[in-house]
Amino acid sequence: MKTAMQELLKHFIDAWSSPSDYWEPSKVIDKIELMIEKEKDQIIDAFDYGYHCASNGTGAEITLTGDIFYKEIYNQNK
Repeated sequence: MKTAMQELLKHFIDAWSSPSDYWEPSKVIDKIELMIEKEKDQIIDAFDYGYHCASNGTGAEITLTGDIFYKEIYNQNK
C-alpha cells in the first residue's frame, strides 16, 4: 500500500512529466486536498491498529482513538 504522499508524487510525475505540460493550479490543489484527506485516514487507521494491538489481552480500557489523536497532533487551527 502506498502512502498518500507516495501516491501524490507518482500522480504528479505521471501527469506532468514534461516541461511543456500545463499545470492547472485548481487541479493541483484538488489533488493535494484529496491526498491530505487520505493521509489523515491512514494516520487514524494506523493509530487505531497500533493502540488496539498494544492493549490486546491486557484488559486496558481504550480511551484514545485515532481521530482524537489526529486532532490533538495535527490540529489545523494552530
